[in-house]
Amino acid sequence: MSPHEDLIRACKLDKKQVEQVRDTYEKAVKTLIAGGNIWHPYNDIETMTGLEGQFLWTEDLLAPAIISFTFDPNNVGSSGTYTLAKAGITVEQGAFSCFPNNPMIGWAGIVLTPQGGSGRPYVVDGMTTDDKWFIYNMLLEKMGSEGPVPPGFWAVRQM
Repeated sequence: MSPHEDLIRACKLDKKQVEQVRDTYEKAVKTLIAGGNIWHPYNDIETMTGLEGQFLWTEDLLAPAIISFTFDPNNVGSSGTYTLAKAGITVEQGAFSCFPNNPMIGWAGIVLTPQGGSGRPYVVDGMTTDDKWFIYNMLLEKMGSEGPVPPGFWAVRQM
């Protein structure tokens, strides 16, 4: 029995509900792939080079923000600066680092370090990219002392 089957049984989910969720997921993935985009789960993130730019940052659903990532020229795909703005007003600035899936830890991540503050790590649960790894959206979770802290939230590219 797989861990997923154990979870389904423990949650006492109806088999029909599980099938509907799986069908919905598969249809969404096919739609993304048909558009030329690729969904990468947490363990299939080879690079973070496509992170630079602006994203709707929904960590606080009642006050979503816009985050802007800019790589340092010599560290594309690994570090740079960020600005977090709410209602057009900058509320936080600092440095960020990011890393693709690392087999030693098993996931990709982003760490935001505001000026004068300590780092806030996030696990990248998955992302949608094009074939050149330009990131369109990411599913993120805060990282706590015991591991990822649900619920996850979305960062969606602003075009």
